[in-house]
Amino acid sequence: MNDHTVDPSRCAAYGCPCLGTTSNSTGGTDKWFCGYHAGTDAISWARISNELNRLSFIVLSMEKINRYRSRYEWEKVYREIQNDLRLNQRSDLLLQSGESVSGWYARLDSELEKVCKGTQPALSLLPQSAPVVDPGASDSWKRASFPVPEHA
Repeated sequence: MNDHTVDPSRCAAYGCPCLGTTSNSTGGTDKWFCGYHAGTDAISWARISNELNRLSFIVLSMEKINRYRSRYEWEKVYREIQNDLRLNQRSDLLLQSGESVSGWYARLDSELEKVCKGTQPALSLLPQSAPVVDPGASDSWKRASFPVPEHA
């Protein structure tokens, strides 16, 4: 008997907290992936799963929106989501005045998409200087600094 049980409703990428919604197969398969892992190289799955776990409060909020937005428990769940976002210091992701719940959901999804697909602004590298011996100098040990090419 297998001691390692996997929830078949979850994404097949190891450690992913999202629901599996997409399959690569048209002939039936037991491997379903979330929208963040689907179509990506397996080499990036760990990074994506780590980001989704780091932002699991957003993943859980999106699941709650899908499950409860048309049900009588919505008011209570809505307040829970708002509190979770505030506790995680993400007031920028609260439902905005005049915004629909579908628009709010799309905004939460785009936040996860940015992080998972790597479209966050990359850290810029400062140009470095490398010491180079100046062959024309009288002192052969005198050094001059020239910028290293950006492609190096």
